[in-house]
Amino acid sequence: MFLSDGLKALIIFITFIPSIPLLVAASTLSSPHFVFEFEQADASLASKILEYSERSFEQVGSQLGHTPAEKIRIALCSSTETFNEMTKGKLPEWGAAFAIVPENLIILKSPRLLRRNVNFTEVVTHEVTHIILHSFLGKTEIPRWLDEGFAMYQSREWKIGNSWVVGRAALSNSLLDLSDLEVVFPRSEEKANLAYTESFLAVAYIIQQSGKQGLINLLQEMKSSGDMDQAMRKVMGIGYQRFKRNWMEYTKNRFSVASFILSPGIVWSTIIVLLIVVFITRHQRNKRKLVTMDGDDFSSHEDGDVWSSTDEHWE
Repeated sequence: MFLSDGLKALIIFITFIPSIPLLVAASTLSSPHFVFEFEQADASLASKILEYSERSFEQVGSQLGHTPAEKIRIALCSSTETFNEMTKGKLPEWGAAFAIVPENLIILKSPRLLRRNVNFTEVVTHEVTHIILHSFLGKTEIPRWLDEGFAMYQSREWKIGNSWVVGRAALSNSLLDLSDLEVVFPRSEEKANLAYTESFLAVAYIIQQSGKQGLINLLQEMKSSGDMDQAMRKVMGIGYQRFKRNWMEYTKNRFSVASFILSPGIVWSTIIVLLIVVFITRHQRNKRKLVTMDGDDFSSHEDGDVWSSTDEHWE
């Protein structure tokens, strides 16, 4: 996630971690689709997190037309030590949440332990999306970039900082190829940030080319055929390899120097900055002029003559 300002690089998706214990001395809340475990330190947050989990479930489930057969378990860790114990030390230190698909389980680090700029509702939606998507696909394998990109799309994680992340990579010719993001993501925070950003952009590109329903159709075709290339050809009219090349070319062009300078956002931002500069310049100039006028008035006139040359000063 633009790591310091966004969310995506704080989230890890893990397909399997063996023998993860549940929370010790935890309280439990249940809802139609979740069993939520939490410790006393986070009791005041539990109902709100559970409520948002249900909203996320309805959002993603309705789009995919799918409801997992079993309730999803969520464990909220009240301390970093508990979180690290449950992850067996397999996560980077910046990890804040993960989904364990085979166990139908989501592990969350308490929002009290996260950076202030992290939107915890995005974290919840992201992880709920992973569980529902894999339940929908069954045994069909999905490229990691599509898995993460779809979760980011559902949780609306894009921030203005993400444009700078991918723009810098494009301008320095260091974009990551989607072929390198099919199984695992980089572990370093900076490269993971870029991997998540590109994943979102790849999903956005699918939507741009085929519409929102086209994205859902692609996932449905993957489920039916079990083959990414076949699904791409049926929904988008091109093969998977061609898609990856097209996306890379599109991304490089979109984040080129020319497109960056001429983008509406940059143009209007520049205009606004220029107007502010002009305003400040004129204000300072007028202020200096008034100071000069006041000095001249009081140094060269008697009290009764102060206003005698007003017209002169304002010519």
